[in-house]
Amino acid sequence: MKNQFIIIIRTIALIFACTVFWNIFCIIKIAYAVDQSLSRSNQLASLPIGFLGGTRTDSQGRYALIEYFNQIARDDDMIYFTEASLLQDKQKHLEAIAQVKKGKIIQAFSSLQTAKREIDSVKGAIDGISYDLELWQKSNAEWQDIEGASRKMSEIARSNNLLYLGHLGIKLSLGKKKDPLGIEHMAKYTDYYSAAIYPCLEKYCMDECVELMRSMVERAKKANPKIKVLVAVSLEKNIPLEQQYEFLRECSGFIDGIGIFLYPGRSDSEEKLKRLIKLIRGYEQSASEL
Repeated sequence: MKNQFIIIIRTIALIFACTVFWNIFCIIKIAYAVDQSLSRSNQLASLPIGFLGGTRTDSQGRYALIEYFNQIARDDDMIYFTEASLLQDKQKHLEAIAQVKKGKIIQAFSSLQTAKREIDSVKGAIDGISYDLELWQKSNAEWQDIEGASRKMSEIARSNNLLYLGHLGIKLSLGKKKDPLGIEHMAKYTDYYSAAIYPCLEKYCMDECVELMRSMVERAKKANPKIKVLVAVSLEKNIPLEQQYEFLRECSGFIDGIGIFLYPGRSDSEEKLKRLIKLIRGYEQSASEL
């Protein structure tokens, strides 16, 4: 009887010890998860952001997106201006660029021919150029030699003391057409590489998209260890902002910045932009106040 009593007491003590140990383990695990979450949020908030500025003015004649950029921009944030607006109305394009007071101004080009022809008209007003090689029905043939095209665009940038940012469309970056080393061939000549996998979050789970982005970043940095890699997200896709924010947060430990694609002039896109930046940077103001 005495032995049975001792066994019962020991069993109760063991169960109690296990319960205490498990509770401590759970508390530590939760604390670690919270710490990691805060760490990722802080990392994300510290990263530079870039988005399209555009030449659209509001009813009062103000460049609304540019004014917004001036309000929130840090020295390493970027504002982009499209090739289309440059070719459509050069005077208004340069007038819009002149309104930018902070950050870096990037002129986008989709072809070497246009860059060579137009660079002199903008080089004194900008900090860098971007080169966007895409594969779609209106693409030029430059994507057929990504390395050669990127090298030539880098020569334009270097000869004018400008930064050079390269970008490949999803088909080219995944090597689905001709060049399986498209990322490496673009990135080896650039200061920045913009990696975009817009469709991924629409079709696959978060972990798969994060790992795909990680592999793209690693490929770019292996080709060019000095490069800074930006992760691009699109506000024109049917992806909830909170999901895009979580994706960026999961990537924050291995990326160097964020690019946000939108069509300037669409009020819903501009509102989404402000909401996403509010999430990223942790601003206390509402999107409408910004």
